[in-house]
Amino acid sequence: MGGWIVCVLSWFYGIYEGIMIYLLNSSSFKNGKVVLKSSEPIPLNQSAIQVDRVYKTRNGKFKFVNRQECLFRSKFKLFVLHTPFFIK
Repeated sequence: MGGWIVCVLSWFYGIYEGIMIYLLNSSSFKNGKVVLKSSEPIPLNQSAIQVDRVYKTRNGKFKFVNRQECLFRSKFKLFVLHTPFFIK
């Protein structure tokens, strides 16, 4: 019975985490392993950066958490097949 409870709770947590990532909530990005951490100069003046404003691009959305940190998520696609091989 305990295993079922853990499975159901983890399923609901997965849904919650997906919604928080879609909304670019910084708390959902702090949990888990870091997949990519890179530092690149941004062609913006430091005073032009607006913290907590969501910017849209062609490939997704991003938001500055502070003047040194930015969160990015790719555009949500409902039916996409992800494989390690090229499909033509």
